[in-house]
Amino acid sequence: MKSAQYLLLSLFFFILQSSSFPIIPGVDWRPDMALVLVVHFALAFGRVGGMTFGAAAGLFHDLLLCGTVGQGVLSWGLVGYASGALRESYISDTLFTRVGLVAAATVADIIVKASMARMVYGEGVGPALAALGPQILANAVFAILAMPLLIWLDAKVGGAQERGDKKRKLESFLTGMRSTR
Repeated sequence: MKSAQYLLLSLFFFILQSSSFPIIPGVDWRPDMALVLVVHFALAFGRVGGMTFGAAAGLFHDLLLCGTVGQGVLSWGLVGYASGALRESYISDTLFTRVGLVAAATVADIIVKASMARMVYGEGVGPALAALGPQILANAVFAILAMPLLIWLDAKVGGAQERGDKKRKLESFLTGMRSTR
């Protein structure tokens, strides 16, 4: 998918995530959908693309959810960079690996945000760490459901773009052949 499509998808995820109705009835915690999207993007585009998209999504997250600006930028930028770097050098691209990265990203995200809240507001990190288990579970379940769909969308959009590029190149070639006669 193009980067603009990822940003629109992350906006949709933010709106859905921050809405007042529960995603899963009777459950207070929600999956961090955009964090899953950051990991997916980083796996597709590497460390620089992952860091850039993660920082942009983190800024978006901070601005839309009225948090302290900078927590999401730092946290998700690091998650994007680390996921992309791991994909480029060390790990395979299986669903199990993706879910593991989402779980690790959730831990890193909560620790960075709790540490920054401790520095800025003087709050304890205990409540954030207590929510770690349910948040990892929510994000992992969402990743299991969403990652195959995101992979399919990437292939569908990428295939359409590839066919369009081939068609434009062929038309350009034919136009050039006609003009040389």
